[in-house]
Amino acid sequence: MPDTQIDPIRIQIPNPSIDNNPRTYLTGDLASGVTTLNVLSTDGFEDPSGTSDDYGVIIGNYGEEKCEIVIASAKTATTFTVGATVYSHTSSEPVTFIAWNQIKFYTRDITGGTETDLVTRSIACSSQYTEYIYSGVKTIFTAAYYNSSTTKYGPFLDEITSSAFGLTSVKSVLLSAARKSKVTIDNNEDSEINWDNAIEIVNDGFDEIMDRKQKWPFLYTISTGTNTTASTNYISIPTTCALLLFIKINGNKLDYISPNEYNRLTGDGVVIATGQPSRYTIKDSKYYLYPTPDSTYAIIYEFYAYPTQVTKLSDSIDREFRSALIYYVASQMCYIKGNDKRGDKYYTLFGKALEQKVIQFTGYSQAGDPETIEFLSSSDTDLLE
Repeated sequence: MPDTQIDPIRIQIPNPSIDNNPRTYLTGDLASGVTTLNVLSTDGFEDPSGTSDDYGVIIGNYGEEKCEIVIASAKTATTFTVGATVYSHTSSEPVTFIAWNQIKFYTRDITGGTETDLVTRSIACSSQYTEYIYSGVKTIFTAAYYNSSTTKYGPFLDEITSSAFGLTSVKSVLLSAARKSKVTIDNNEDSEINWDNAIEIVNDGFDEIMDRKQKWPFLYTISTGTNTTASTNYISIPTTCALLLFIKINGNKLDYISPNEYNRLTGDGVVIATGQPSRYTIKDSKYYLYPTPDSTYAIIYEFYAYPTQVTKLSDSIDREFRSALIYYVASQMCYIKGNDKRGDKYYTLFGKALEQKVIQFTGYSQAGDPETIEFLSSSDTDLLE
């Protein structure tokens, strides 16, 4: 069972995607409390006649104040018979098929275990997700979309442990970005924006952050516990190393030499020197040592690490990158949805947030050699004004 939980827990479930669903538009204004929707056409919508076939239609778009779901029980060529509307609506608002009108929340004692009913919530159309605040014992959560008229369920959604709800979790970053970009992250792997490709966007954001600055003090790392191998002239590059500061072997710092100098020292016709290494170079994705180790020596790597690549919604990111990543992910989601203007806005905010972090951490005392000054271009300095 999860062992990291803060009471209360804010459980946020993405609203079901309507991106590729049948859609039409209102042909006149609607008052609240009406049960007939006049639309351009109901082509593409199934016939909802009969209780077992009822489905929802969503009036408006997620994130809009008056967006709502009503159950449709019948249709003609240009009308839907629905449950009474709560809000008034204006002509030309979209009317979109949606199979569900509620989300059921469940708990599990163990991963893959039996579900226990927690609560049922109507889909919160004025947001991109539906939320439930839970106070209770440590547990695992899941959810399913639900149609209250037909009592039909969708499949269970991915399990979420309490650790997934922290501010530094990938899930938290993605939900914040989705709210800003006004998009829904779908569970369908064929959708434009699903959880898998959203996680890829986060990792792309790390690439852009590290392209801007590699020496982040909070990523400074000292790695020990590895050794040279006698008669083997190379050692591995640490998988998380973004920028090497230096290598120490047997407590002594190695000097860097160029690959050409290393080749000159170890080329054809040269007697290969052995002993305790004092120099190194980088080639073939390895650190090559000179002289070749004649014994087992302890290695210490000191470097600035690359942020750990994330693969799960519950993975944590460095808190210092959170705000910048939210803006970056929001910008990419907007671009995917074709909203370039909004995407440009958030990409600019990403640049500003990142620049603030660069200013914050440039100049702090750091272990190792002095950091190279990172000059700003004219376009970069505009972002600081």
